[in-house]
Amino acid sequence: MQSDWEGHPMKPLKGAAFAAAAFATVLTFAVPATTVPAKAAETTLRITLQLPVKSHLGQNLLLFKEEVESASDGEIAVEIYDSAQLYKDSEVPQAVGSGAIEMGVASLTRFVGDIPAVDIFYMPFMFNSEELVRAATAPDSPVRSKIDAAIRDTGSRVLWWQAYGGAIMLSQDEPLKTPADVEDKKVRVFGKTLGSFIEAVGGAPTLISGSEQYLAYQRGTVDVGMTGVSGVKSRSLWEVMDWITVTNHADIEFVVLVNEDFWQGLPEAHKEVIQAAAATADAAVRERIAEIEAEAYAAARENGMQIYELSPEEVEAWRAGAQPVIDQYLADSGALGQEVYEAALALRESDRIVSPGRVRPARPRPAPPSLSAAKVPMFRLLDRLNDLLAQLAAWLFFATAAMITYEVVARYLFNAPTIWAEELSRVFLVWGTFLAMAALLRRRSHISITLVTGRLGPAGRRGAELVALTVVAALSGIALWYGWAIAADSLARGRTTATMLDLPQGLLEAAVPLGFALLLAQALVEILRLLRGRGEDTTMETLLVLLALFGLLLAGVPVAFALAGLGAAMLLLGGFSPLMVPQGLLSTIDNFILLAVPLFLLMSNVLLKGGVGRDLFAAVQAWVGHWPGGLAVATIVSCGIFAAISGSSVATAATIGTVAIPEMLKRGYARPFVLGLLAAGGTLGILIPPSIPMIVFGFITEESVIQLFLAGIGPGLLLVGLFVGFSMLYAKFGGGFTPLDKASWAERKTTLLRAAPTFALAALIIWGIYAGAFTPTEAAAIGFAASLVITGLVLRTLTWALLKEATLDAMRTTVTILLIVAGAKVFGKAITLYRIPQDISALIAGNVDEAALFILVVALVLVLMGLFLEALSMMLIMVPVLAPSLAALGIDPIWFGIFFVIMVECALITPPVGLNLYVIQAVGKAGMGEVARGVWPFLALMLLTVVIIFLVPDIALYIPFRPEPEGSPMPDDAVVPDVPDAPDASAALPGAKLRRLLEGGGLQVMPCCYDALSARLVEQAGFPLTFMSGFAVSAARLGAPDTGLISYAEMLDQGRNITAAVSIPVLGDADTGYGNALNVKRTIAGYAQAGFAAAMIEDQVAPKRCGHTRGKEVVPRELALDRIRAAVDARDAARARGQDLLILARTDARHGEGLGEAIARAQGFADLGADILFVEAPRDAAEMETVAREVPGWKMANLVEGGDTPLLGPPELEALGFAIAAYPLTLLSAAMRAQRDALAALRSGTHPSGLLMDFAELRERVGFEDYYAEEACYAGAR
Repeated sequence: MQSDWEGHPMKPLKGAAFAAAAFATVLTFAVPATTVPAKAAETTLRITLQLPVKSHLGQNLLLFKEEVESASDGEIAVEIYDSAQLYKDSEVPQAVGSGAIEMGVASLTRFVGDIPAVDIFYMPFMFNSEELVRAATAPDSPVRSKIDAAIRDTGSRVLWWQAYGGAIMLSQDEPLKTPADVEDKKVRVFGKTLGSFIEAVGGAPTLISGSEQYLAYQRGTVDVGMTGVSGVKSRSLWEVMDWITVTNHADIEFVVLVNEDFWQGLPEAHKEVIQAAAATADAAVRERIAEIEAEAYAAARENGMQIYELSPEEVEAWRAGAQPVIDQYLADSGALGQEVYEAALALRESDRIVSPGRVRPARPRPAPPSLSAAKVPMFRLLDRLNDLLAQLAAWLFFATAAMITYEVVARYLFNAPTIWAEELSRVFLVWGTFLAMAALLRRRSHISITLVTGRLGPAGRRGAELVALTVVAALSGIALWYGWAIAADSLARGRTTATMLDLPQGLLEAAVPLGFALLLAQALVEILRLLRGRGEDTTMETLLVLLALFGLLLAGVPVAFALAGLGAAMLLLGGFSPLMVPQGLLSTIDNFILLAVPLFLLMSNVLLKGGVGRDLFAAVQAWVGHWPGGLAVATIVSCGIFAAISGSSVATAATIGTVAIPEMLKRGYARPFVLGLLAAGGTLGILIPPSIPMIVFGFITEESVIQLFLAGIGPGLLLVGLFVGFSMLYAKFGGGFTPLDKASWAERKTTLLRAAPTFALAALIIWGIYAGAFTPTEAAAIGFAASLVITGLVLRTLTWALLKEATLDAMRTTVTILLIVAGAKVFGKAITLYRIPQDISALIAGNVDEAALFILVVALVLVLMGLFLEALSMMLIMVPVLAPSLAALGIDPIWFGIFFVIMVECALITPPVGLNLYVIQAVGKAGMGEVARGVWPFLALMLLTVVIIFLVPDIALYIPFRPEPEGSPMPDDAVVPDVPDAPDASAALPGAKLRRLLEGGGLQVMPCCYDALSARLVEQAGFPLTFMSGFAVSAARLGAPDTGLISYAEMLDQGRNITAAVSIPVLGDADTGYGNALNVKRTIAGYAQAGFAAAMIEDQVAPKRCGHTRGKEVVPRELALDRIRAAVDARDAARARGQDLLILARTDARHGEGLGEAIARAQGFADLGADILFVEAPRDAAEMETVAREVPGWKMANLVEGGDTPLLGPPELEALGFAIAAYPLTLLSAAMRAQRDALAALRSGTHPSGLLMDFAELRERVGFEDYYAEEACYAGAR
């Protein structure tokens, strides 16, 4: 039967027509007109920020947003994209300057490559006082004016500056008074200039991120640290360092930028509104950072740190040591640097602000380069060129392993860390990835889904491939054009990377246009080949597109290009800048974390080619081979051990399968069982650390890769145990195989010695990561070097040809994986701008209020996706969408990462696209049906593992969050030793004091406090106890309502101050426990350590709010009981450590569920062991009587003036049976009223003398007299 195309005059173009129609259909489905974000406001300002919005910079942006939207009456909308959703800090200057986004916040140092003069704020001891910093950063300062003008030349206007604080130094044994104190010491630094400064004074600078500095100090990676004082408090650095030397040797400043062209196009009225709001934000951020630093210094003192301030003579000694750095600054920064430096010196020598200097005329911005039509090279020449470049890419990855290995060895053995290893490794990673893309396209090595295209006829497959190549070509054109514009601009300006090596930024950025130029040429060649070779008598099948992304994937478009192409299309159709495409591609791959991917793949491929699987399997077999199902057990154990080396499921399945399959079949094991066992055993490669999917998950979510690795150990061992148990049961009841004889001790010794290097390698990698000796990336490099030694020198099984083959295989897999990650980044930016993750998160929050239901839905979705998509694609598509919902549901992101990896493992052995199935099919020379039949029992065991870790989350979370020894990040879990000579010491504990009060009977009237002073007033007034009110603390500390805004850390910090100021028992508001049951346990442990007598846990939905305000909801009863169960367990653990604390269990169910449900919950809390019970907001005296009658044990009444509960007097409450009467807002309300009246009097011109406390009494109540009395005992204190 002839097709409708037979003889058609347009038949020669049918392949191209199909491609164009399919791609147009895909885009139609992908971006319907109704989904393009509508801009209701006349002007929209999108601001990108690397820090979270809860940071003081983020809060400052919220102030700006409020001011702008209020003053413009809604004509200007401000959208804030925090936590690097769109751009990292390093990308912001170029993104704003090029117009890719309207506004952004960037560290001033990010302009050093373009404008070296901005480094003035990192010149050691240039602005080493708050007064100098304020003078230099004032809007009319000559220093700031010159820098603002220079930044304007890059295409951005500075709206205001944001202070981040001054730099200090940390040490352990003594303060750092002179440069001699850092000689020959390893010093943590956070910038090139500060690194040069440390080198100039004889130290060894080491670049360590802020998040890793705690471990670096704890484990001795560095001896001395530079940080901001706020980091001391936020990271509890007093647990690992003893001294703060107040140097203020550098000032960290951020700038808020707006694109200059965008600014010039705004109406004047809008400009005025924005400038006024910017001025307000500018002033506010200076005051806030001063408060933050004062709080941090106070917290450091309270936690035992000693603080040393340099004398003027010591400052001069440090400044003299820094002179080489200043000389280099003047040499590098040219005339502008000289002007800025002179202006800075003038500020140091004068008490007034000098007038602004001359503003340089703006340089014309180069236009994006035009692309002339290039002549397509001959097919074979292009093929050969791309093959050579692919080999070059493979050796670049090989070189990264050598450099990282050298860095670790030099740092630990010779105390000579390099400044070039990490940076060059990232450069090699970027260039290697982009250079190899085209060769992989020609060889069809990019990962794609063939579920549909594999079933099409020849013409159908050609048509689908034309769609795929069209997408690749379109994406290549976009990345080439705009990528070259970025690179050319950097080269023209002489921009550098602003790192230790100062490499030309343009050379790094040129990797994107060059790689995509090669890819575009190769795609066009492949299209021509397809059109020339099309058939004449075949039919064309219709491609139905249900969803855009799945349509592209099922059409055979490589996953990387489907994600990036769809993202690019969404950006273009949504009116967003296409510059985001090359920027996103480059920034994703230019990442030190992702260096671990090629390094682990290099290691696993070398081990695979070197045949270590044979020795490993023989050694394990010698010890367990005689067990029931011994060969099966040996196979699983071997997979588990190799998994601890490789990080790759494919490498694990192939390495062990090559040896185990023939041996098991020879012994009579059923073929489907053998094949299924190996396919499932291979999945251990991505659960037992190290794991490439865990690295990718950590990169996407910015969670700690090390914690993910540690969290994978427990579930990995559990899964090994389940696989082993099933294998032994199968052997016992299935039969049909020949068991092995028990190996002799001589055989065991021989095989063990042969495999000893492999065992040692696994131990080295796990120990190194666990102990913090090196990062996962460094572990991969060390492992690769060790694998070369093992296979090349010890076993002598690795030849040069095998090494070349292993390197090329690793290159192919690396490029495919990294391009998928980069494509997902572009796609992620697009869906973020369309607010898809935010909308999904809101949808989940409104309809899914239980973590169990959320996990069940996600599991079902992933099972279905696993039928069509390979593992990495599932992770990159789903994680960015699901991650925003985790916090609201109380799901630990580390636990979720392990859950997700296990579900991804299921996809690896799920037909029809499970990658391990194809590996075992090839290794075992079997049919897909045989492999698929064998995996189902193991798939069921993997799903059982998910259920077990859901029910017992500590299996995953115990190791990464285990109790630490003294001086660790979690001191709340430290064991307090017994004190044999003080048997009654527990009587003085806060919980014991509170218990004695309540056991004495009667009603305890309890005014609630909000800071140390109000608590002291309660004690001085004669009350025997007080309560730290969450409402009052939120109001006093944040100036914010009690709506869940205040954090656990802030409440804990306030509580420490309060409990230290008084001797009476203090009860503390612990909110909902700040998360799931594990968070509740950690909260209780923290409150016990802080000295609270009791902690209150409630059953509201997070974020909670005041019990007497609108909109509160409660969690289901089962979850509420779970919270109290966890709290009681944590209380008992605290008592076992020698601490004491009571649990005050609160329910807010009266508001929405009724009094009966509230009483039922309180009774349930009592059954679990809660000490004090609290039913919030009964409406009248009758309800209060019912509560007192029906609820057992000690009960608390909460009396809010103006709230829902009637204000019964103490005698009435005692008669009803209440043990505590709490007055949460009485003191706060009285203080606010008194302050309001005093302010009104001052405002009216009169003095509020009648409202004031006598100064003598004021001094006495604050504690001056006690201080003077104690001071007299120590002569040195006067």
